[in-house]
Amino acid sequence: MTADFAHLDALRSSLSHESARLAAARKPDEIATRKVLVAQIEREIVSEIASLARRGIVEPVDEAITRAVKSPSCVAGEGRAARKVRLRKAAK
Repeated sequence: MTADFAHLDALRSSLSHESARLAAARKPDEIATRKVLVAQIEREIVSEIASLARRGIVEPVDEAITRAVKSPSCVAGEGRAARKVRLRKAAK
């Protein structure tokens, strides 16, 4: 069975666009509206993934991403700034 991830891809694209609009928003009422829209799209994505999972469909995982996550330079919970500091100290 071939999985069709078009809807999930469209939701992720919408989330990306709406997140950019939220980042650009300046007025408090627009920020509040954009936050609601982002949260709604995030819920839709979770629902779509659950729906696919119920049908036994799982997204393929990119091997490059898997290797990057398992690499020692990617520590869980470590932010970009902390990682830079750690790498600088290791280089000395």
